[in-house]
Amino acid sequence: MMFALMAEAAQKNAPWEETEAALFIASNVIQNLLPEEDSIVPELISQLVQLAPQTAHPALILTAIQFMGGCSEWLGKHPPIQDPVMQWLLIYVVNPIYASHASESIEKICSQASIVRFIPPLSAAIERLEATTTNGKCVEKACQDITKALAMLCNSLSRQELGEQLKKICEPILMRLTMSIDASTAQVAHDENKGDAWMQMAHKPLIWIDRIASVFREIKPLEKVNYDLNQAQPWLPVAQHTLQISSQILTKYEADGRIIEHTCRAIRHVIRSLGMQSASFVPALATQLMTIYQHYQHSCILYLASIIVDEYGALPELQDGLIQMLQMLAISTFPILQKAHGFRNNPDTVDDLFRLAHRYITRCPSVFFVHPICDKLLDCALHGLHVDHGEANRSVTKYTTEMINQLISARRHNYMDDGVKAAQQLVNSYADRLTEHALKAALFDVSSYLRRELTDVICSLGKYDRELQARALIHAISTLPRGPLCATEEQLKQFHDQVCKDGTDTRNVVGYVRELVKLYE
Repeated sequence: MMFALMAEAAQKNAPWEETEAALFIASNVIQNLLPEEDSIVPELISQLVQLAPQTAHPALILTAIQFMGGCSEWLGKHPPIQDPVMQWLLIYVVNPIYASHASESIEKICSQASIVRFIPPLSAAIERLEATTTNGKCVEKACQDITKALAMLCNSLSRQELGEQLKKICEPILMRLTMSIDASTAQVAHDENKGDAWMQMAHKPLIWIDRIASVFREIKPLEKVNYDLNQAQPWLPVAQHTLQISSQILTKYEADGRIIEHTCRAIRHVIRSLGMQSASFVPALATQLMTIYQHYQHSCILYLASIIVDEYGALPELQDGLIQMLQMLAISTFPILQKAHGFRNNPDTVDDLFRLAHRYITRCPSVFFVHPICDKLLDCALHGLHVDHGEANRSVTKYTTEMINQLISARRHNYMDDGVKAAQQLVNSYADRLTEHALKAALFDVSSYLRRELTDVICSLGKYDRELQARALIHAISTLPRGPLCATEEQLKQFHDQVCKDGTDTRNVVGYVRELVKLYE
């Protein structure tokens, strides 16, 4: 019924306000439309694509553009209607007034439909947008959306066409990126007089870095699209060129946290898209990250390092170098966290450091556990448990529980090596302090929504060794405050007995911790 009313409202003789109102409602519910629907929507779309900028109200056009984006899944199932919709959107995407909305709808449609025939007109649209002189930020957003759409369409091409098309997309971006790196101060100063023009932004590397990230974010690794892995990725030369320029940016702008962060993000997507075939780039990249981090402790470098470890940590030939990278990064991070309120003031660094450490546990545990840096990281993690920050605290608790879970898994599979022995020694020696810090953090320091993760640390210890958990819990309870406004000895003994009884059931133990919290409020 609703779509029938919209179709009626879309007739030319209806006031634009009525049409826009009906269309606005539809654009918010269109995602729930069944793909099989083919009676009302085709007629409605045929009316909407007749809207022209010379005769239709801008508000109606904007809502119609958003409606087309909401129809993306439906359009993916109806190829005959894709062409008129895309041709209509291409009219508006080159207009700065509508560009950001039209490009967003185009991106959504390209994510659902393999309309590779639209690669040339979409590429031409970017060139036209770059020639505009107003609405620079909206124009750049549109260019990035179209770039994403082009990358999505490339995934539907043949192997040879994929490599050629990515080269066509990336080479102009890389050329402009190189020019922006070499741009003189005079050029940038001159562009300050150009107001909101896109050209003012073009002399700065950030937009080109983000465009490169937009491309490789959407490109699927070959192992996910059934290609022969014995052949090089068709975009390997483009990726290599991208990484070379990214290396120059990291060196030149090492003090600029924002540019370094965006560059690390772009490198991350390049690495992910190449999969194992980018392993040859790792040694040089890891060395450069270590060099920069010694001077400027950008947390995004820790994050990029975790991506590298996730991709290549299981390769024996790279593990020694990756462990060396961890040691240097961790040693450079510890002084930041050791300052007054260091953990509280640097939650991103805490989050990224322990995400990195967690990746070593999952990808190369045997090499990681025998290295001295593992002991220092666990000692650092004790203090990180007290951070009242969701992502940072969860990274720390995930790191500690994963260490214990590795021991549980090794025992289940009857596996033993030097790494397992080293991990056993660490957990046994840190059990008391680990339980103490987890319990105190849950009682006194963190918000209620983080107590479950901290309780999981205690329960993981129980899954590994119930006797060790009981002894560690006695130590932790002995360090709790005593006094008239605190839990009594009898109440603390009851808490100990309850936890020891249900020591592996996180849900029950969280309840016991919650009750204990009330005794200290």
